[in-house]
Amino acid sequence: MTTEGAKQLHAFVTGGSGFIGTNLVFELIKRHYSVSCLVRSETKARHLQHKDIELLSGDLNNPASLGAQIQKADIVFHVAGTTKAVRKSEYFKGNLDTTRNLVQLITQHAPSHQKLVYISSQAAAGPCSKEPGVNESAPNSLPVSAYGQSKKEAEKVVLSIADQFPVVILRPSIVFGPRDHGMKPLFKATSHGIMIKSGFRDFPVSLIYVDDLVRAILLAGTTDAANGKTFYVTDGKSYTWDTLMNAIAAHINPRAFLLTLPLSLIWIACQIMGLLGRLSNRPQDLNPDKWCEIKQAGWLCSSKCIQIELGFRPHWTLENGIKKTVAWYRKSGWL
Repeated sequence: MTTEGAKQLHAFVTGGSGFIGTNLVFELIKRHYSVSCLVRSETKARHLQHKDIELLSGDLNNPASLGAQIQKADIVFHVAGTTKAVRKSEYFKGNLDTTRNLVQLITQHAPSHQKLVYISSQAAAGPCSKEPGVNESAPNSLPVSAYGQSKKEAEKVVLSIADQFPVVILRPSIVFGPRDHGMKPLFKATSHGIMIKSGFRDFPVSLIYVDDLVRAILLAGTTDAANGKTFYVTDGKSYTWDTLMNAIAAHINPRAFLLTLPLSLIWIACQIMGLLGRLSNRPQDLNPDKWCEIKQAGWLCSSKCIQIELGFRPHWTLENGIKKTVAWYRKSGWL
């Protein structure tokens, strides 16, 4: 942020046209940053047209041309990543290799004051079904999916330069909000009268609304006390899957009924969709790697550390976040 006569801060954002990245970029502009956005396609980033946003078409698998952009940045937000893939190796290419390339760019071109904020995932630590959830003091991270393993390995690469540059890692829980494609099928099914649940168990989860996650990202990025650390980010509460689906139904279709699908049926669907993905070479929302996460007893994590050390406080309740998400989905023709 700038004051009169002060230098305008410049941010470099990977994955700027995605769900979390777009919401982050909009908030950076509100805070008077100038932003360079690395996007895979400028056509899909038209919503980011702004005088203080520079769109860079490309990816971190071919990083040679990005040195000058890294050099002028005061802070780098690494949001880009691969969340679904046809083959396990693609998770490591999209998460680990790209992070390694970015870190190499930073060590070669970045000014010494530059900070790197890496958006990882609770998947890097693995599941937890008991409150208050997994936290930063847990002795071992045990990711259960290739996605989680690739994010964990990418975290190690980020921390490898912690003695040269300020870095911070955030592990969000399940994120929801406007522009989220991941949970859109659940909202859409509910609009047609069906609330989908996998398995006959409570399935406790931690959640974070995207605006609160963006606030946590910027708080970590601008606070020296965060340097060299890893933080989980949630709204501080735990929810059952039924609670989440009922909150969605309340704002879309109160008459929707809960359809509980046996885990055996979900497993079959994941295998079939995985095969379909391999035959078409197009990643599917359901696949064998996603099954490794779905079959767990719960996904809880604790945000106590970021609350105590950085003073983070969520502003959004589940109900208000769902309400705004539904309004955006409808306005955008997603429902």
